[in-house]
Amino acid sequence: MDGLDRRDAAALADLVSMLEGLVAADALDDRQRDALARALAAQESDVLGRELDALATRLRASD
Repeated sequence: MDGLDRRDAAALADLVSMLEGLVAADALDDRQRDALARALAAQESDVLGRELDALATRLRASD
């Protein structure tokens, strides 16, 4: 799957769905919407991947 296994793809789909729900519900403030837009624009670079990896590590550590 082009570098992603099915579990990774499912996790990314869940994340996208969650973000779409937050945007649709207008649940994000201006700062959060701006941060999300900037992060999505940065997806072409590896910056977003590294940041998401770090966040995933922190989330797993908090379990």
